[in-house]
Amino acid sequence: MLDGKSQPNVVKAIRARQEEMRTKYAITPEKTGKMLWEITQNAFDAGHYNAAVSAVKELNNLAGLTIHRTQNLNINANLDKMTKADITKRLNELLGVDDSFSDKDH
Repeated sequence: MLDGKSQPNVVKAIRARQEEMRTKYAITPEKTGKMLWEITQNAFDAGHYNAAVSAVKELNNLAGLTIHRTQNLNINANLDKMTKADITKRLNELLGVDDSFSDKDH
């Protein structure tokens, strides 16, 4: 059994080891970027171009060069009673799309 003096040292050792593990296995943008770059190079060298392109896309997302946006709209409408023009007009209103043309558009 441990005496009272050695317990603080054991606790310190456990905490130090926990911090070491946390640092080693932490997911960071730097580690992720390095891993994706290595995947890109290895996949390209092996002729696995689809995997290389996918890794490059993920790198671009990580770097903020591309942004994936999704938008869900809950629309309560009776489509059976709406014409195609009504539906188009309503969707344009909801999405903030201006469907009018100006002289500059032609």
